[in-house]
Amino acid sequence: MLRAGMIKQTSAGIYSWLPLGIKVLQKIENIVRDEQNKSGANEILMPTIQSADLWKESGRYDAYGKEMLRITDRHEREMLYGPTNEEMITDIVRSHVKSYRDLPQNLYL
Repeated sequence: MLRAGMIKQTSAGIYSWLPLGIKVLQKIENIVRDEQNKSGANEILMPTIQSADLWKESGRYDAYGKEMLRITDRHEREMLYGPTNEEMITDIVRSHVKSYRDLPQNLYL
């Protein structure tokens, strides 16, 4: 993708999407979205900044180590830049699924 002029590396592991690359990415997203929707799945969007409480509850807050970006918001709450969404999706499901009648759920990001 670098050689094709689709992306530009800004630093180690960080890339900017260039016009050609973003067009390709959007086409792939649309194909995946169409297939997911055909299968009956429902799309959701989750934040990347997440509450540290969810991660502490799962036991993975300290397991990630110093590599995880941790911040404190203006209300002194611990937050983090979530590298994955397992904690977020678990919280969403447990707060919205109240009965077996609410199942099955097929969600995708």
